[in-house]
Amino acid sequence: MMRGVSRRDGLLVLGLLALMGLIVLLSARQDAGDDFLPALSSYSTQANGAQALALWLEALGHPVRRIEGVSFHLDPDARLLLVLAPRGSFSPDEVGLVADWVKAGGTLVLSVDSWRAGPLLQHFKLDVAELDERAESVGPAQPLLRDPPWTQAVVRAAYHLVTARDDVVVHVAAEGWPLLLAFDHGAGQVFVTTTTFPFTNAGLREADNARLVHNLVAAAGRGAVVMFDEFHHGYQTARTLATWLKVTPQGHSLIYVGLVVFVYLLAGGRHFGRPLPAPRATTRRAPVEHIQAMANLFWRGGKRTAILHHYHDRLKRELGGPYRLDPTLPDDESVAQLVALRPDLDPSALTRLLQATSQDGVSEGELLRLAREVDEWI
Repeated sequence: MMRGVSRRDGLLVLGLLALMGLIVLLSARQDAGDDFLPALSSYSTQANGAQALALWLEALGHPVRRIEGVSFHLDPDARLLLVLAPRGSFSPDEVGLVADWVKAGGTLVLSVDSWRAGPLLQHFKLDVAELDERAESVGPAQPLLRDPPWTQAVVRAAYHLVTARDDVVVHVAAEGWPLLLAFDHGAGQVFVTTTTFPFTNAGLREADNARLVHNLVAAAGRGAVVMFDEFHHGYQTARTLATWLKVTPQGHSLIYVGLVVFVYLLAGGRHFGRPLPAPRATTRRAPVEHIQAMANLFWRGGKRTAILHHYHDRLKRELGGPYRLDPTLPDDESVAQLVALRPDLDPSALTRLLQATSQDGVSEGELLRLAREVDEWI
């Protein structure tokens, strides 16, 4: 148990973690079957799926392809791209890819019911806002989509489109706000709508819904290859952790429970350990005090000979160190090698100093004099 956290609080945290694990397991079980496939997925046979639309388009002679896998890519041979209620946001590169594909002559049908396609909408200077009242069914705003004619589509829309563009054609509106509009982009065309119900398996059962969708598909031409964007429904074989958190129910569960635990700990103001005492101001000893203490110990112990021999060895190490000379060599041999390497040295003076520092029983004054002379040589 963490220090600073009471037993009751610790049990509560463990309970929340257990709840998180239970939610993840339940989500995984649901995700294993078709009951929890993403809404508007062309793989889903549920009421909010779009498999009926994919099968219907194939029956009409439109080859159907799905965008999924490692990366988002568009088939240059396809003429219609259906982006239906994407669950993942479009990256800047993906937005540019879609815009260039449409500009080259493709037809984009973008159906959104939230902010998830925000970057793609923003690229086309569009936004969504909430309606005052949900629109259940609407008729055509003007008689332009007539292949085949339709009169009243069931839309069940809670949002409307907002735009400052002056080149849009509003096909469906509610409360004076556009629910379906279109505009040209280069050699292609873009249809944007805030209703997803007409594209679903349940929505296509309504005759006018099917007629309305057929009008949008017909804009791409007879027999046009149709692409369903499943990449932004989470069908990514090389899914990153960030994408997994954003598009899967398990990821949503982890984010939600993690936020609950974080908010609880933050609101409780609990520490993850005992508070550390404030450091006390202490007076540190100066390095010279250590030197003085050691000198006093040697002085009281009468260790003048040991100190003198230390200076003898130090003199040989310091002079021979740069030339890798062995400091354990006899004094005369060490002097001979040093003079050979450094002709500026006085061999007689160096020999005399080494002999003086090798003797025993020197006085305190003599020890100080020899120590100063060694320092001068060093």
